[in-house]
Order: sequence, then structure tokens, then C-alpha cells
Amino acid sequence: MKVRIENLHHPPGSQIRDMLPDDVTAAAEIHLRSFPGFFLSFLGPSFLKEFYRNMVDSPFGVAIVVCCQNEVAGLACGSYKISAFYRDFIKTRWLNLSLAALPSVVKKPSTAVRLMRAIITRPGFDKDISIPGELSSIAVDPEWEGRGLGRALLTAFLQRMKSSGCTEMTLDTDRDNNERVNAFYLRNGFTLAGTDRTPEGRWMNRYIIKL
Repeated sequence: MKVRIENLHHPPGSQIRDMLPDDVTAAAEIHLRSFPGFFLSFLGPSFLKEFYRNMVDSPFGVAIVVCCQNEVAGLACGSYKISAFYRDFIKTRWLNLSLAALPSVVKKPSTAVRLMRAIITRPGFDKDISIPGELSSIAVDPEWEGRGLGRALLTAFLQRMKSSGCTEMTLDTDRDNNERVNAFYLRNGFTLAGTDRTPEGRWMNRYIIKL
């Protein structure tokens, strides 16, 4: 398998490349360390592995990692065709996702409803489908923060989306107690498009960027 490496300026000693199947476990671990207490983290490492494995396998997915000292230090992933990606996601991964989420559903049955709403209805879930691309997840391992890896990952991800033919991209992030992340997106060219409240009472900022 030929691995595409981004030809971009990034912090010394780091390398940005395609996420590979062998990177899925590291991606799940970074997600758990970066987003403790969040919904996908509650679903557990098995679910996260399926989530990131689909990002690698999907023809509509874009998934990259940044490596430092020969280890995965961060990741960014999403899709350049939201609706097609989630239709393929449900078709090819639904059984595996359900089995992976089962322990969490048994522990908290309401998780099943939230999971169905988040995935099955995702292509039309409070989204402007005219915006084709989406950044689903970006994270840097807490041990590697402060080295400019997040910005390098985002720059590489945006370039990859543009080269895939995507002209506009969206992302959602928490509005409250999340000032550093919101400032990061504004500083890197995103525009705040609106704020919505989820059924769980969580206020989310939606950002867009033209590529």
C-alpha cells in the first residue's frame, strides 16, 4: 500500500501521512485521552476503533495522522461527501458498530437512542447538505500538545479536502467552556455559521470554511 505523505511545512521531527489500519488503535486511544467524558468516548475503545477504521476504509473519508518519534501523536478525519459517507457508514459498519456499542447500551439504555440519532440521521441532522465536507474529529495526544501539531494537522486536512474536490467544509464544537478550541478555528480561517442546542441540552457552534 502506498502511503501519501503531506508535502507541507510542519513542526520539526513530525510527519503527516495517511491514517493506516494499523493506526486505528492509537487513534482510538488518543481520542479517549483527548475527549474524556464525551459521548463517543463513553461508547468505548471498540466503538472508536470501528469509527476510525471506517474513516480509513470509506471511499468518501479523509483520515490523516501526525507522527512524532515514530508514534502517532494526533489525527484528523472527516468526509468530503457527507451524505454519501454516512450512507456507506450505515451500510457497511452498522452491525459492527452496534456490537461494539452494546456494552455501553446495556450500561445506559438511552445511549441507543442517541446513537441512532447521531448516525442514522446524521446526513440531515441539523445540517446544510449544500455544504459537502465535514471535519468529524481532530485531536492531538495531550502529551504532544503545544508543538503546533494541531495547526499542521488542520492545514493538511484542509488541503486534502480541497484536492478531493471539496469546496466548503463544516464542523461542530462545543460553545461553552471551550474557548481555546473555538479560538483555534477562528484563527485558522473558519467562520461561525450558527449555534444550536442538541436534545441533550448541549450548545454547539457550527463553523464553515470555503476551500
